[in-house]
Amino acid sequence: MKQLLVAKLAKYGLSAAVVMSLQCFALAAVASGANNHYLPLKTDPIIELKLEQLVSLSKMPAISKPYNIATIRRYLPKIRESHPGLYREISDYLKRYQANYGVTQASVGLAYSNSDTKVLPNSRGINADTFARAHLNSFASLGENITFNFGGTVSTEGNFIPHNTYLSLSSEYAQLDLGYKEVWLSPYQESAMLLSTQAKPVARVSLSSPRPISKWNIRYDLSYGKLEEMDGIRLEDTRSSGRPGFLTTHITAQFLPNWTLGGSRTMMFGGGERQITNTQIWKAFLNPMDGDNCGGDSKLQDCTKETGNQQAAITSKVDFTWGMPMSVYIEVSAEDANSHSNMKLGNLARNLGVFFPQLSDRSTLLIEATSMDNAWYSHHLYEEGYRNDGEIMGHWWGEEKNQGDGIGGAVVSSRYTRKIHNRYQLEAKGSVYQFHYKGKYEQQGAPTYDRAYDLSLSLTHLRRSGNISYSAFMGTTPLNDDFFHISVGYSWR
Repeated sequence: MKQLLVAKLAKYGLSAAVVMSLQCFALAAVASGANNHYLPLKTDPIIELKLEQLVSLSKMPAISKPYNIATIRRYLPKIRESHPGLYREISDYLKRYQANYGVTQASVGLAYSNSDTKVLPNSRGINADTFARAHLNSFASLGENITFNFGGTVSTEGNFIPHNTYLSLSSEYAQLDLGYKEVWLSPYQESAMLLSTQAKPVARVSLSSPRPISKWNIRYDLSYGKLEEMDGIRLEDTRSSGRPGFLTTHITAQFLPNWTLGGSRTMMFGGGERQITNTQIWKAFLNPMDGDNCGGDSKLQDCTKETGNQQAAITSKVDFTWGMPMSVYIEVSAEDANSHSNMKLGNLARNLGVFFPQLSDRSTLLIEATSMDNAWYSHHLYEEGYRNDGEIMGHWWGEEKNQGDGIGGAVVSSRYTRKIHNRYQLEAKGSVYQFHYKGKYEQQGAPTYDRAYDLSLSLTHLRRSGNISYSAFMGTTPLNDDFFHISVGYSWR
């Protein structure tokens, strides 16, 4: 098993030193006896809302997802007395993971839409006109600290999306995952600028902390993978096809009991005829000005020789539990550096979110707003932009503009949920968004985008054996096309 893992990692192109370090980690993990699970993303809205309530009410130091059961179990007792109903519901859900193997989630759904171009938000590239799909999550413990997770979605489009399919080696404060473990790099619930579930997951090897470390509750998540093959990778005057590498880094710390601060980076590089060395990657990561930003005072003047495409975000979240509980989070994301300085962010996205985990005993409210400068999800080295298998890897907003269009814009989204007589849960959410250029960057011949909106209504019948959900999604696109999508689904408990 150990030799197989090392061979897989070497195939991914990691340096010998990194491979040897991970090999040592794997040996240490075998002796540790820990066994942890990351909970799936964007597969079960009912339990995922309860987890967001827990994160807010318990002041859990988390500004990224997925959540690990080890951390959830550490913070769940904090709400036992204050919110016994929520405590019991999450505790019952976690019992699914106490066996040595099992199916933790399973669902089927049917849908109809009048649009064959609309991509459903945060649905891994699935189109609105997909007639039927089925989803499954399962796991098997292969030892005290070795777990294989198998999950994914199959649809009438004829493809299988293997999200939540990966092998895990875990110790108390470190977990090595190999496969399709998804990462959501933001505390935002309806969008994420750097990395979300808008596109299909990236096959990767990752190292993360299953639980917070030290009195500052430090958490980290590092990963490396390869994107699916894309066209239009530029090298000087030539274009080629290939699979760019993809790096992600994330770290958070909780300096006060209710304040969590974190930072994230993503980097796509190489691919096709763009052969990039480990030294170039390391230099571009530590010193973007000279390794990945051309022109100005940079030592790099030829823009076709940049290492790749980097993005970064700084996030702050404060949880308030007196009076009406709420979480306020602010995130500043950057698509580039400013003034060719490593200390200045450029092409910003400014994000503000407010979550009321208990607007009343039965309801929650979420409000999120984002304003983006130009150039998000487009890049001069990659004609397809910041995508995996044709879909944007960040905010679903980027899916609504033409590929390669560097236009900026703004989005305001809200979501209200209410439980009715403990038998039904109602969810209403909507977004208003638009595109606009900033300054002198307007592109010649670019289309005219109108203000757009969408509205989603869902009603879930909460039954002992499973949940039946009915939903309607409708609106107008920035190109002034109307769409609607109706669906019905069943989820086994």
